Amino acid sequence: MVIVELSGGLGNQLFQYAVSRCLALKLNTELKLDLSKAKVYLYPKHHGFYRLGDFNIQENIATPEEIARVKATGIIAPPFPNPVNNQQDFFLWGHAFHSEGAFIEADDIIRREFTLKNPLHRVSAAWQKKILAAENSVALHIRHGDYLDSIHIIGLIPLDYYRTCIAELKKFFPNLTAFIFSDDLKWVRENLKLDVPMEFVEDCESDNEEFYLISLCKHTIIANSTFSWWAAWLNPNPNKRVFAPLPWARSGLWDNGIPASWTRVSVDYENVPIDCPPLLSIIVYARNNAANLGFMLSNILNQTFRDYELLIIDDASTDGSENIFRQIHINNKVALISSGSVIGKAAAWNKGLDYARGEYVLFLNGDEIIFSDTVHVLCQIYSSRKADIVAAVQYLEENPEGDLGVVNMQGKKFFRRIDKQFETLNVAQIFQDYNLRQKIMMIGSQVLNTLLGTKFFRRDFLTKNSIRFNENITTDFELHFITNAIMASKEIVFIPNLFLVTTSDKN
Repeated sequence: MVIVELSGGLGNQLFQYAVSRCLALKLNTELKLDLSKAKVYLYPKHHGFYRLGDFNIQENIATPEEIARVKATGIIAPPFPNPVNNQQDFFLWGHAFHSEGAFIEADDIIRREFTLKNPLHRVSAAWQKKILAAENSVALHIRHGDYLDSIHIIGLIPLDYYRTCIAELKKFFPNLTAFIFSDDLKWVRENLKLDVPMEFVEDCESDNEEFYLISLCKHTIIANSTFSWWAAWLNPNPNKRVFAPLPWARSGLWDNGIPASWTRVSVDYENVPIDCPPLLSIIVYARNNAANLGFMLSNILNQTFRDYELLIIDDASTDGSENIFRQIHINNKVALISSGSVIGKAAAWNKGLDYARGEYVLFLNGDEIIFSDTVHVLCQIYSSRKADIVAAVQYLEENPEGDLGVVNMQGKKFFRRIDKQFETLNVAQIFQDYNLRQKIMMIGSQVLNTLLGTKFFRRDFLTKNSIRFNENITTDFELHFITNAIMASKEIVFIPNLFLVTTSDKN
């Protein structure tokens, strides 16, 4: 059995269904839908949370008992195209595959099932008639309203992108008529000017019907949205031109999901004057770490995804560490906070937590180095699960025959290690509060010390549960903090990655 957890809006649910349908066909097994997560997403224009009921899909809803059984005995993973280990039970979740490659083997079936069951309602039918009557119709999809809440991951596309696409399309197709689709038509009317006739499509009876109308236009200029991605992909016009932003998202995620026949147009996501809190606050405790600071700071400042802030808590260093910090560019991304007198690591990390603005926080020592894709991988997880804790469980052990080859570890050689309880973890795995047995098993120093790897904590989760480092104890205060966090958490995601190395020892 394959069970897929549906979440997000229509476009994401179409991807989740398509990938899972293809996998179920490969395994010659049934596909069932888990709707428990779909209802937590609410977008301004969405008329309900489960989005696929209007389509001709195989609509088999999983029971709570089936979901529990498959989660207990099957493979729990983000959507992926190929079965592994001949495992017959899969529970798929998340937004990992925005690519036709994940379901292309079931192309004909997906196109047939992603058709509407019922005729269009009156207003949508009138728009259909107008679109089909246009000599050269082009759909412009503009996401604005709800993207203001996820600007640091997805990003708002500047309107110049649409003007560039129209200018290119006019070279080949005269008499264009632009049909504008948006979740914020009022804002678009006030700000978008084109040198072709514009029709603002509004008052459709449902956004599923609006989705179908986009697919009827001869050409499509999509947003960085799975909603218009699917409408363009389902467009039956053999001579269609489809334009898509490059990169797909401000974070760089999902950029391999654009069909080769589509035209990519460069966009500058930073050219949108909207401020928002960062995804991650990196809180570094530093005391007399001058020997390692340069390398540590360069790794942080050269992250592949730059939506973070760096808070450096200098605990009265006497080796010139503060001077090294002051040599880097101090701006709204980097802050140096000096303690004045020695306060200790627990108090310093608490001080950093008070300053932090990020959705997640990461606590580091001054001799720890994170890899350049650390923030990016957190972003990938965050795009699907806003878990209380995200933990990377892989770490290093010294081995005369293994060489990390990533950083200078003072001449030592290492190999990557993962504890026995995580040996089968080849993709992200979720532990939720309904599975208390597994959570309680993790309470204990041996297992919790596995979490010496990178740990991300959702900041509002820590704040709401008053979880802080105990400044009154000098040993095991990190273990105490992690234990309290796990006991209070409702969802933990473990990922089998190595993100962090310590220069002073072997981890």
